[in-house]
Amino acid sequence: MFVLPDTFSESNEDYIVVNAVKKFIKCRPDINCKLGESRQVLLSAVVKYANSSEKAEEDTLQWIDSVVKEGIKDLYIKELTEESIEYIQNVDNIYKAIQPILEESREKHLCNNTYTDSMKLVRFQVEEKECLVYTFYLCQCVFIYDGKGDAKVRWYPICVDMYPESGLIVGRGKPRQNMFKYNKDGINLENLERVSPELRIQKGMQYILDILNISCKGVVEVNWKLKNCLYKLLEKYTGTPIEIETLMKKNIDKIQNVINVIADDICVGSNKRDIESDIFNLIEKYFSINYEDKEIFTKGREAYPLRISATDEEESKVDQKSAQEHPLQSKAIFFDNKKMMQKSKICDGIAFKFKRKNKTYFDEEFKVRIGVKNNCCHMKFFEYTEEVDIQNVLRLFINA
Repeated sequence: MFVLPDTFSESNEDYIVVNAVKKFIKCRPDINCKLGESRQVLLSAVVKYANSSEKAEEDTLQWIDSVVKEGIKDLYIKELTEESIEYIQNVDNIYKAIQPILEESREKHLCNNTYTDSMKLVRFQVEEKECLVYTFYLCQCVFIYDGKGDAKVRWYPICVDMYPESGLIVGRGKPRQNMFKYNKDGINLENLERVSPELRIQKGMQYILDILNISCKGVVEVNWKLKNCLYKLLEKYTGTPIEIETLMKKNIDKIQNVINVIADDICVGSNKRDIESDIFNLIEKYFSINYEDKEIFTKGREAYPLRISATDEEESKVDQKSAQEHPLQSKAIFFDNKKMMQKSKICDGIAFKFKRKNKTYFDEEFKVRIGVKNNCCHMKFFEYTEEVDIQNVLRLFINA
């Protein structure tokens, strides 16, 4: 008999949100339940459906795996070594390495298994949509304790994706507070060991790397490359709008005259190309911040930046935030530091607003913060994000 675990049934856990349940029910006419019902009623209908047949139970288990993978998540991205990429491109190598471990699981899904404080691999999946992806499903037990009442035993699922074509490994899990190491003998309030979601996700990635006997590239090899990918992503979504270009073309003679006066009469002997770049940037800056319709910086774009962090060659930190989450490109501070990033071709971190692929059940946009530290890129999804949108952000970053 199928029973939905507390980790996924409780509303405050946010693994299965009501809109995801509605989407599941709407696609299955066999589930007799009105979409306007409460989350508890909707989930009860799903459980009833799962227990109606083996086929329905497998369908439900597949759905839970997929929906637990998406949502509010932290992703950590690393690049595999050339030898490791060559190894995983033959999927038979992976099956051979993980098969003994998978055989220890009672069920090849997250549900219907028992967990301890040790990481457990329960499922391996191969998918080829826009690109080939291997997914490893891991889980373990943790304590959740907020300092009040009793501690709760909950599962902490982690998914690790590998992209054999691009050579990336991506670990993901839910960001959460008040998480502590599980002990089968119960929680000892005087000796609590706090568990960091970041370290837990990275340990999950290392667990898979160890099973396959492969490794990731070091800081020196990938740090600049990842930051350069971020810069390219920023550049892609901060092109000058046609409305601003039109204003600049209308005033090109005046702009060119200013450049000539500075270069030929005031700053004689200076680099005229640098002066020209600075003046064009200055004019674009004031046209942009004074343009009334700020939608010109977002319309027709998959994404737009809200905040940027970058470091110049003298290690002076740029930390730019767009007030009230207006597009950063409409703010003066973006242009004040644009030249520095154009010169270095790198960016440490960006907060973006991305457009959703499917807007039926969710807001039109979602926020993602992307940052690079050492040999790892961290993507933080602040709102419930469907898998298609998570994969789109990853694809845009990988192909930048």
